[in-house]
Amino acid sequence: MEKYVNMRSPFTGGKVKEVCTMEDVEFRGENFRVHVRYFVCEDTGEQFTTTEQDTLQFNDLYSQYRIRHGIPFTEEIKGHKPLNHAKCGSVGGKITP
Repeated sequence: MEKYVNMRSPFTGGKVKEVCTMEDVEFRGENFRVHVRYFVCEDTGEQFTTTEQDTLQFNDLYSQYRIRHGIPFTEEIKGHKPLNHAKCGSVGGKITP
């Protein structure tokens, strides 16, 4: 999808289109299909991104990687209560509740 946005090209001051598409991206030796957004200067055809667009793409990519490899998200980790070692005993070098 392409649409004109209310932004001026950093290269020429001309019109800019935002492009939204799906692309295959290699990450850590694996391929993932991610949402990609970038701007195109109408005068030069030069592509450029904002930090926000880069962050969204990276988050999409890394989320897919985490899901594929069973790596918990930060919110999932924060939901677990830490083990209270003060209430635990030790049997044969192992901590027991």
